[in-house]
Amino acid sequence: MYATADDGIRIYYEATGAGRPLLLMTGAFGSLEAWHELGYVDELARERRVITLDLRGHGRSDKPHDAAMYGWPKNAADALAVLEAEDARGVDVFGQSMGGQVTIAMLHADTSRLRSLACNGAYPLAEPLGRPIGQLLKRAKKLREEGLAWSIEDSKALLVGDEAMSADYIRRRLAGDVDAFIAEAEGQAPMEHQHLPPTGPPMLFVATEHDPVAIATCRDLPKKFLYARYLEVPGEGHFIVWNREKFLPILRSFWATLPA
Repeated sequence: MYATADDGIRIYYEATGAGRPLLLMTGAFGSLEAWHELGYVDELARERRVITLDLRGHGRSDKPHDAAMYGWPKNAADALAVLEAEDARGVDVFGQSMGGQVTIAMLHADTSRLRSLACNGAYPLAEPLGRPIGQLLKRAKKLREEGLAWSIEDSKALLVGDEAMSADYIRRRLAGDVDAFIAEAEGQAPMEHQHLPPTGPPMLFVATEHDPVAIATCRDLPKKFLYARYLEVPGEGHFIVWNREKFLPILRSFWATLPA
């Protein structure tokens, strides 16, 4: 199914199951197939309406090659367009890595459809940055010079212990549109709406021991923002979500604290 954003970009999404809606968003270079491969959709759809989407530039969503067609506010608007197409309310949202950055941007949009937000491996800013972030510009440069094979090696550096990329995950990633990913990185680099606003729905920030940037940017958030909660997971890395049996209980524990 497709939802259409205000700028005409079509966002591919899937929805299955019944119950309180849950939106899942993957990280950079990912696609919604990952939620099926990892078993989240099958397990959660027994009790919830599970909505997964392909971020613009990814999967089966439209893939413009113009940096002006990307940016965190556009990502947030895309997610809300999907929720509107589903007429979903009281939604819990989870974003992994770049998907987590989208959840932060959603705080600056219309939150009336949301019950809660959660993210892992996201890096919120304490205040607006005011300049493009070099890490995303570096990503665009590396993709232009070395292609998608570089992105695989870059992510492998984040793996911890026995974590490994599946052959299907690598295949899907290498099949992506490199020009769209370059435009995306350049469009997101200004980091607009990546700081936390004063208020918002309950939001859980998960950071793992081997993701020090997430720890540094998230650990003190509950002291500054009443809606923010923080959980630090020892012994794990950026891709803890690949272990559903370990990560899903974290989300379920958070959801259990929320109003029915």
